[in-house]
Amino acid sequence: MTLYQYILTGATLGLVAGISPGPILALVIRESLQNGRKAGMKVATVPVFSDLPIVLLTLFILTRVSEYDTILGIISFLGAGFILLLAYESIMAKPVQGEIRAPKFTTFWKGVFANLLSPHPYLFWLLVGSPMVIKAWGVSPAAAIGFVASFYVFIVGAKLIVAWISDRSRNILGTRGYLWVIRILGVVLLVLAAYLVKDGIDFVTRDKTIHVVAEPGNDVVNILQDDFKIVIHQSPLDAVKYAGMGDAILLLAFQYPQKTLVLDDDIFENIRKKKLRAFIEYPSYLPGIEVAAPVHNPYQRAVVNSRLFGPETD
Repeated sequence: MTLYQYILTGATLGLVAGISPGPILALVIRESLQNGRKAGMKVATVPVFSDLPIVLLTLFILTRVSEYDTILGIISFLGAGFILLLAYESIMAKPVQGEIRAPKFTTFWKGVFANLLSPHPYLFWLLVGSPMVIKAWGVSPAAAIGFVASFYVFIVGAKLIVAWISDRSRNILGTRGYLWVIRILGVVLLVLAAYLVKDGIDFVTRDKTIHVVAEPGNDVVNILQDDFKIVIHQSPLDAVKYAGMGDAILLLAFQYPQKTLVLDDDIFENIRKKKLRAFIEYPSYLPGIEVAAPVHNPYQRAVVNSRLFGPETD
């Protein structure tokens, strides 16, 4: 996904979380009815404060398993199931009649404590939110920040609007407009769930394929082909073009050390967008780094006659 797609995803998830019936929304409505809209709006900001330790905890856990594709695939499938459940609840939503039940907390910080005791934010951030943040960071830091920022802008914004309306109407959850909004969002969640399923399939079925640019008979390639599926390409641009999302590419120099491997911005942009795992030998160009011209070395071998490097060199 692109930067704007991550922002749109965060906004959608935040909007769904902001208007879906639950303890915090009930508390927002009750405070608005009993103590005025300002009290309800104050409670609407609870997720910003209560979610921080949850986000940090889930990010810590997921960064420890980010190298294991099977685990990430399972998390993606579970996340898809979680989103499907939210979609089902949204599409099948019915008018809420009578007085809604709110937790017996009357202050802001007790509302924070109530949210920390709820399993919902833990499930969301472990199965959906934090995996999205990690993948977005792979695209760019702005994408990760945009996802989190849009999520909280819309979850808090939605609850603020509910608090404002609740001060005027006691049965906002029973209106036809509310039901249509939440049902439409449920359909959008189905699309997101399908994306997470595809993501999970990509993780668990990723094979040991390496896209290679190298001279025929290269020793490194000969060694790797015993354990990996090697796909040879004629140029670095072909390799990054035909490689799949997250694949490994090996770009080896021709006529080393006489000539460097010619690269340009388009190749590195494709590597970034596809999140390719790239090993590049003897490049002519690296983005943001000055690559000096090769210097001829008259010495072909070196003899180490010292214990400076330890007994391993004896």
